[in-house]
Amino acid sequence: MARYTALIPAAGSGIRLRPFTFTRPKPLIFVAGKPILGHILDALVGVVDEVTVIVGYMADKVESYCLEAYGDSFKFNFVPQEKQLGLGHAVLQAKDVVLEGGLIITLGDEIFGMGYREMLATHSTNLPRDASVGLKVVDEPSKYGIVELDGNGRIIAMVEKPEDPPSDTALAGVYIFERASDIFSALDTIVEQDIRTRGEYQLTDAMQMMAREGSVFMGFVIERWYDCGRPDMLVRVNHRLLKDLPPVNHVAEDAVLEDSVIVPPVALEGKCVVKRSVVGPYVSLGSGTEIRDSVLTECIVGEGCDVRNIVLNDSVLADRVVVRGKSHRMTVGEKTLIDME
Repeated sequence: MARYTALIPAAGSGIRLRPFTFTRPKPLIFVAGKPILGHILDALVGVVDEVTVIVGYMADKVESYCLEAYGDSFKFNFVPQEKQLGLGHAVLQAKDVVLEGGLIITLGDEIFGMGYREMLATHSTNLPRDASVGLKVVDEPSKYGIVELDGNGRIIAMVEKPEDPPSDTALAGVYIFERASDIFSALDTIVEQDIRTRGEYQLTDAMQMMAREGSVFMGFVIERWYDCGRPDMLVRVNHRLLKDLPPVNHVAEDAVLEDSVIVPPVALEGKCVVKRSVVGPYVSLGSGTEIRDSVLTECIVGEGCDVRNIVLNDSVLADRVVVRGKSHRMTVGEKTLIDME
Protein backbone atom coordinates (compact mmCIF):
# COMPACT_ATOMS: atom_id res chain seq x y z
CA MET A 1 0.00 0.00 0.00
CA ALA A 2 1.34 3.41 -0.96
CA ARG A 3 2.29 5.69 1.90
CA TYR A 4 0.61 8.70 0.30
CA THR A 5 -2.93 9.22 -0.93
CA ALA A 6 -4.13 11.91 -3.34
CA LEU A 7 -6.90 14.49 -3.09
CA ILE A 8 -8.27 16.29 -6.16
CA PRO A 9 -10.60 19.28 -5.65
CA ALA A 10 -12.96 19.14 -8.64
CA ALA A 11 -16.21 20.67 -7.43
CA GLY A 12 -16.17 24.08 -9.12
CA SER A 13 -18.67 25.08 -11.79
CA GLY A 14 -15.94 26.40 -14.10
CA ILE A 15 -17.40 29.88 -14.63
CA ARG A 16 -14.21 31.09 -16.33
CA LEU A 17 -14.46 28.25 -18.87
CA ARG A 18 -17.97 29.00 -20.04
CA PRO A 19 -19.56 28.23 -22.48
CA PHE A 20 -17.76 24.87 -22.45
CA THR A 21 -18.76 24.13 -18.87
CA PHE A 22 -22.47 24.62 -19.50
CA THR A 23 -22.62 20.96 -20.55
CA ARG A 24 -19.39 19.47 -19.19
CA PRO A 25 -17.67 19.92 -15.79
CA LYS A 26 -14.32 21.67 -15.86
CA PRO A 27 -12.19 18.58 -15.00
CA LEU A 28 -13.66 16.79 -18.02
CA ILE A 29 -12.82 19.50 -20.55
CA PHE A 30 -11.00 17.82 -23.42
CA VAL A 31 -7.36 18.75 -24.09
CA ALA A 32 -4.57 16.83 -25.87
CA GLY A 33 -6.57 13.67 -26.33
CA LYS A 34 -8.38 13.31 -23.02
CA PRO A 35 -10.08 15.22 -20.18
CA ILE A 36 -7.91 17.34 -17.89
CA LEU A 37 -8.71 14.93 -15.06
CA GLY A 38 -7.47 12.03 -17.19
CA HIS A 39 -4.03 13.62 -17.52
CA ILE A 40 -3.89 14.08 -13.73
CA LEU A 41 -4.94 10.50 -12.99
CA ASP A 42 -2.53 9.10 -15.59
CA ALA A 43 0.31 10.79 -13.71
CA LEU A 44 -0.88 9.34 -10.37
CA VAL A 45 -0.98 5.71 -11.56
CA GLY A 46 1.63 3.73 -9.64
CA VAL A 47 2.22 6.62 -7.23
CA VAL A 48 -0.86 6.29 -5.00
CA ASP A 49 -3.50 3.61 -4.57
CA GLU A 50 -6.31 5.79 -3.23
CA VAL A 51 -7.72 9.02 -4.66
CA THR A 52 -10.31 11.27 -3.05
CA VAL A 53 -12.16 13.57 -5.45
CA ILE A 54 -14.13 16.56 -4.16
CA VAL A 55 -17.19 16.81 -6.38
CA GLY A 56 -19.97 19.32 -6.84
CA TYR A 57 -20.98 20.64 -10.25
CA MET A 58 -22.06 17.72 -12.48
CA ALA A 59 -20.73 15.30 -9.88
CA ASP A 60 -22.29 12.29 -11.61
CA LYS A 61 -20.25 12.90 -14.76
CA VAL A 62 -17.00 13.26 -12.82
CA GLU A 63 -17.66 10.11 -10.79
CA SER A 64 -18.66 8.08 -13.84
CA TYR A 65 -15.53 9.09 -15.74
CA CYS A 66 -13.23 8.20 -12.84
CA LEU A 67 -14.78 4.79 -12.26
CA GLU A 68 -15.09 3.83 -15.92
CA ALA A 69 -11.64 4.99 -17.01
CA TYR A 70 -9.58 4.43 -13.84
CA GLY A 71 -11.59 2.11 -11.59
CA ASP A 72 -8.98 -0.62 -12.03
CA SER A 73 -6.13 1.72 -11.05
CA PHE A 74 -7.42 3.41 -7.87
CA LYS A 75 -9.76 3.10 -4.95
CA PHE A 76 -11.90 6.23 -5.27
CA ASN A 77 -13.66 8.26 -2.59
CA PHE A 78 -16.11 10.91 -3.83
CA VAL A 79 -16.90 13.67 -1.34
CA PRO A 80 -19.46 16.40 -2.11
CA GLN A 81 -18.86 20.09 -1.49
CA GLU A 82 -22.41 21.35 -1.10
CA LYS A 83 -21.49 25.05 -1.03
CA GLN A 84 -18.67 26.64 -3.01
CA LEU A 85 -16.82 28.39 -0.18
CA GLY A 86 -13.26 28.24 -1.47
CA LEU A 87 -10.46 25.78 -2.05
CA GLY A 88 -9.70 25.41 1.65
CA HIS A 89 -13.33 24.57 2.36
CA ALA A 90 -13.31 22.03 -0.49
CA VAL A 91 -10.26 20.23 0.90
CA LEU A 92 -11.72 20.21 4.42
CA GLN A 93 -14.72 18.19 3.23
CA ALA A 94 -12.43 15.17 2.87
CA LYS A 95 -11.21 15.20 6.48
CA ASP A 96 -13.19 12.12 7.53
CA VAL A 97 -12.32 9.94 4.52
CA VAL A 98 -8.63 10.64 3.83
CA LEU A 99 -6.29 8.10 5.39
CA GLU A 100 -3.79 9.29 7.99
CA GLY A 101 -0.33 9.58 6.48
CA GLY A 102 1.06 11.60 3.60
CA LEU A 103 -1.26 13.54 1.32
CA ILE A 104 -0.86 14.96 -2.19
CA ILE A 105 -3.35 17.70 -3.03
CA THR A 106 -3.43 18.46 -6.76
CA LEU A 107 -5.92 20.84 -8.32
CA GLY A 108 -8.42 19.48 -10.82
CA ASP A 109 -7.60 22.01 -13.56
CA GLU A 110 -3.80 21.88 -13.45
CA ILE A 111 -1.52 19.53 -15.41
CA PHE A 112 2.19 19.28 -14.68
CA GLY A 113 5.13 18.22 -16.81
CA MET A 114 6.87 17.13 -13.61
CA GLY A 115 5.62 13.72 -12.45
CA TYR A 116 4.20 13.15 -8.97
CA ARG A 117 6.84 10.50 -8.30
CA GLU A 118 9.53 13.09 -8.99
CA MET A 119 7.71 15.58 -6.74
CA LEU A 120 7.66 13.03 -3.91
CA ALA A 121 11.35 12.32 -4.41
CA THR A 122 12.11 16.03 -4.07
CA HIS A 123 9.84 16.26 -1.04
CA SER A 124 11.70 13.38 0.63
CA THR A 125 15.03 15.20 0.29
CA ASN A 126 13.68 18.61 1.41
CA LEU A 127 14.77 18.13 5.01
CA PRO A 128 13.64 19.26 7.46
CA ARG A 129 10.09 19.74 6.20
CA ASP A 130 6.46 19.21 7.10
CA ALA A 131 5.17 20.03 3.62
CA SER A 132 6.41 20.82 0.13
CA VAL A 133 4.62 22.86 -2.50
CA GLY A 134 5.08 23.35 -6.23
CA LEU A 135 6.35 26.79 -7.22
CA LYS A 136 6.53 28.72 -10.48
CA VAL A 137 7.67 32.23 -11.34
CA VAL A 138 4.75 34.03 -13.03
CA ASP A 139 4.21 37.24 -14.97
CA GLU A 140 1.06 38.37 -13.13
CA PRO A 141 1.57 37.42 -9.47
CA SER A 142 -1.53 39.27 -8.26
CA LYS A 143 -3.63 36.51 -9.88
CA TYR A 144 -2.05 33.70 -7.82
CA GLY A 145 -1.18 32.59 -4.33
CA ILE A 146 2.30 34.02 -3.76
CA VAL A 147 5.16 32.91 -1.49
CA GLU A 148 8.22 34.50 0.08
CA LEU A 149 11.36 32.39 0.52
CA ASP A 150 14.32 32.74 2.84
CA GLY A 151 17.89 32.16 1.69
CA ASN A 152 17.63 28.40 2.30
CA GLY A 153 14.56 27.81 0.17
CA ARG A 154 12.17 27.69 3.11
CA ILE A 155 8.81 29.37 2.60
CA ILE A 156 8.35 32.05 5.23
CA ALA A 157 5.10 33.63 4.02
CA MET A 158 2.15 32.82 1.75
CA VAL A 159 -0.63 35.14 0.63
CA GLU A 160 -3.58 34.57 -1.72
CA LYS A 161 -3.86 36.90 -4.76
CA PRO A 162 -2.26 39.97 -3.14
CA GLU A 163 -2.84 43.44 -4.58
CA ASP A 164 0.83 44.25 -3.90
CA PRO A 165 2.67 40.90 -4.40
CA PRO A 166 5.79 40.45 -2.26
CA SER A 167 7.36 38.28 -4.99
CA ASP A 168 6.65 36.76 -8.40
CA THR A 169 6.87 33.16 -7.14
CA ALA A 170 3.46 31.51 -7.25
CA LEU A 171 1.91 28.42 -5.74
CA ALA A 172 1.51 26.13 -8.76
CA GLY A 173 -1.41 24.02 -7.53
CA VAL A 174 0.21 20.92 -6.04
CA TYR A 175 0.88 20.43 -2.32
CA ILE A 176 2.49 17.52 -0.45
CA PHE A 177 1.86 17.15 3.28
CA GLU A 178 3.82 14.70 5.40
CA ARG A 179 0.79 14.36 7.69
CA ALA A 180 -2.69 14.89 6.28
CA SER A 181 -3.97 15.75 9.76
CA ASP A 182 -1.82 18.92 9.83
CA ILE A 183 -3.62 20.65 6.98
CA PHE A 184 -7.06 19.46 8.10
CA SER A 185 -6.43 20.85 11.59
CA ALA A 186 -5.40 24.24 10.16
CA LEU A 187 -8.44 24.29 7.88
CA ASP A 188 -10.70 23.49 10.82
CA THR A 189 -9.26 26.51 12.61
CA ILE A 190 -9.75 29.02 9.79
CA VAL A 191 -13.37 27.88 9.36
CA GLU A 192 -14.05 27.99 13.11
CA GLN A 193 -12.53 31.48 13.30
CA ASP A 194 -14.18 32.48 10.00
CA ILE A 195 -10.90 33.58 8.44
CA ARG A 196 -11.66 34.37 4.80
CA THR A 197 -9.92 35.98 1.87
CA ARG A 198 -12.22 37.50 -0.76
CA GLY A 199 -15.12 35.84 1.02
CA GLU A 200 -13.71 32.30 0.81
CA TYR A 201 -11.79 29.86 3.00
CA GLN A 202 -8.42 29.57 1.32
CA LEU A 203 -5.94 26.72 1.43
CA THR A 204 -3.19 29.35 1.28
CA ASP A 205 -4.42 30.93 4.53
CA ALA A 206 -4.40 27.56 6.30
CA MET A 207 -0.84 26.87 5.14
CA GLN A 208 0.24 30.34 6.26
CA MET A 209 -1.23 29.58 9.69
CA MET A 210 0.74 26.33 9.81
CA ALA A 211 3.96 28.12 8.83
CA ARG A 212 3.38 30.84 11.42
CA GLU A 213 3.00 28.15 14.09
CA GLY A 214 6.26 26.46 13.15
CA SER A 215 5.54 24.02 10.32
CA VAL A 216 8.36 23.91 7.78
CA PHE A 217 7.26 24.46 4.17
CA MET A 218 9.75 23.88 1.37
CA GLY A 219 9.26 24.43 -2.34
CA PHE A 220 10.11 22.62 -5.53
CA VAL A 221 10.20 24.35 -8.91
CA ILE A 222 7.79 23.20 -11.60
CA GLU A 223 9.11 24.25 -14.99
CA ARG A 224 6.18 22.94 -17.04
CA TRP A 225 2.84 23.97 -15.61
CA TYR A 226 -0.27 23.71 -17.76
CA ASP A 227 -3.01 25.87 -16.27
CA CYS A 228 -6.36 25.04 -17.92
CA GLY A 229 -8.45 27.58 -16.04
CA ARG A 230 -9.50 29.90 -18.90
CA PRO A 231 -10.67 29.39 -22.52
CA ASP A 232 -7.74 31.34 -23.95
CA MET A 233 -5.38 28.92 -22.20
CA LEU A 234 -6.86 25.73 -23.65
CA VAL A 235 -5.36 25.94 -27.15
CA ARG A 236 -1.94 26.83 -25.69
CA VAL A 237 -2.12 23.93 -23.24
CA ASN A 238 -3.22 21.58 -26.02
CA HIS A 239 -0.20 22.69 -28.08
CA ARG A 240 2.27 22.28 -25.24
CA LEU A 241 0.95 18.90 -24.11
CA LEU A 242 0.95 17.45 -27.61
CA LYS A 243 4.49 18.75 -28.04
CA ASP A 244 5.87 17.76 -24.65
CA LEU A 245 4.09 14.56 -23.64
CA PRO A 246 4.34 11.21 -25.45
CA PRO A 247 3.01 9.95 -27.75
CA VAL A 248 3.39 12.86 -30.15
CA ASN A 249 0.86 11.32 -32.52
CA HIS A 250 -2.10 9.48 -31.06
CA VAL A 251 -4.61 8.19 -33.60
CA ALA A 252 -7.18 5.68 -32.35
CA GLU A 253 -7.27 2.35 -34.18
CA ASP A 254 -10.89 2.81 -35.20
CA ALA A 255 -10.39 6.32 -36.59
CA VAL A 256 -11.29 6.55 -40.28
CA LEU A 257 -8.86 8.51 -42.46
CA GLU A 258 -9.61 8.92 -46.17
CA ASP A 259 -7.69 11.06 -48.66
CA SER A 260 -6.40 13.18 -45.79
CA VAL A 261 -3.13 14.47 -44.42
CA ILE A 262 -2.40 14.22 -40.70
CA VAL A 263 0.35 16.58 -39.56
CA PRO A 264 1.71 15.57 -36.14
CA PRO A 265 1.42 16.07 -33.28
CA VAL A 266 -2.30 15.31 -33.04
CA ALA A 267 -4.68 13.32 -30.85
CA LEU A 268 -7.61 11.68 -32.66
CA GLU A 269 -9.95 9.73 -30.41
CA GLY A 270 -12.12 6.72 -31.19
CA LYS A 271 -14.50 6.67 -34.18
CA CYS A 272 -13.23 9.95 -35.61
CA VAL A 273 -13.80 10.35 -39.35
CA VAL A 274 -11.47 12.56 -41.38
CA LYS A 275 -12.06 12.80 -45.13
CA ARG A 276 -10.38 15.01 -47.75
CA SER A 277 -8.91 17.19 -45.03
CA VAL A 278 -5.68 18.38 -43.47
CA VAL A 279 -5.60 17.99 -39.69
CA GLY A 280 -2.68 19.23 -37.62
CA PRO A 281 -0.37 20.17 -36.24
CA TYR A 282 -1.56 20.53 -32.64
CA VAL A 283 -5.12 19.33 -33.11
CA SER A 284 -7.22 17.20 -30.73
CA LEU A 285 -10.42 15.58 -31.96
CA GLY A 286 -12.92 14.02 -29.55
CA SER A 287 -14.55 10.65 -30.15
CA GLY A 288 -17.14 10.41 -32.89
CA THR A 289 -16.18 13.70 -34.54
CA GLU A 290 -16.27 14.04 -38.34
CA ILE A 291 -14.06 16.41 -40.33
CA ARG A 292 -14.68 16.70 -44.06
CA ASP A 293 -13.15 18.96 -46.75
CA SER A 294 -11.50 21.15 -44.11
CA VAL A 295 -8.15 22.34 -42.78
CA LEU A 296 -7.59 22.43 -38.99
CA THR A 297 -4.52 23.65 -37.13
CA GLU A 298 -4.11 24.50 -33.44
CA CYS A 299 -7.63 23.33 -32.56
CA ILE A 300 -9.52 21.40 -29.91
CA VAL A 301 -12.70 19.80 -31.21
CA GLY A 302 -14.98 18.04 -28.75
CA GLU A 303 -16.95 14.81 -29.07
CA GLY A 304 -19.55 14.20 -31.75
CA CYS A 305 -18.81 17.34 -33.79
CA ASP A 306 -19.45 17.66 -37.53
CA VAL A 307 -17.13 20.10 -39.33
CA ARG A 308 -17.23 20.63 -43.10
CA ASN A 309 -15.83 22.98 -45.73
CA ILE A 310 -13.91 25.34 -43.48
CA VAL A 311 -10.44 26.41 -42.42
CA LEU A 312 -10.08 26.64 -38.63
CA ASN A 313 -7.11 27.83 -36.62
CA ASP A 314 -6.67 28.61 -32.92
CA SER A 315 -10.20 27.37 -32.17
CA VAL A 316 -12.03 25.40 -29.49
CA LEU A 317 -15.33 23.63 -30.20
CA ALA A 318 -17.42 22.07 -27.45
CA ASP A 319 -19.20 18.73 -27.89
CA ARG A 320 -21.72 18.12 -30.68
CA VAL A 321 -21.00 21.35 -32.55
CA VAL A 322 -21.95 21.52 -36.24
CA VAL A 323 -19.86 23.85 -38.43
CA ARG A 324 -20.60 24.45 -42.10
CA GLY A 325 -18.31 26.61 -44.16
CA LYS A 326 -18.57 27.64 -47.78
CA SER A 327 -16.47 26.67 -50.77
CA HIS A 328 -15.83 29.06 -53.67
CA ARG A 329 -15.36 28.62 -57.40
CA MET A 330 -13.06 31.20 -58.99
CA THR A 331 -11.48 32.17 -62.27
CA VAL A 332 -8.82 34.76 -61.40
CA GLY A 333 -6.58 36.77 -63.68
CA GLU A 334 -3.00 37.93 -63.15
CA LYS A 335 -2.03 40.43 -60.41
CA THR A 336 -5.31 40.14 -58.56
CA LEU A 337 -5.76 40.59 -54.80
CA ILE A 338 -8.60 38.61 -53.24
CA ASP A 339 -9.37 39.20 -49.56
CA MET A 340 -11.85 36.61 -48.22
CA GLU A 341 -12.30 38.23 -44.80
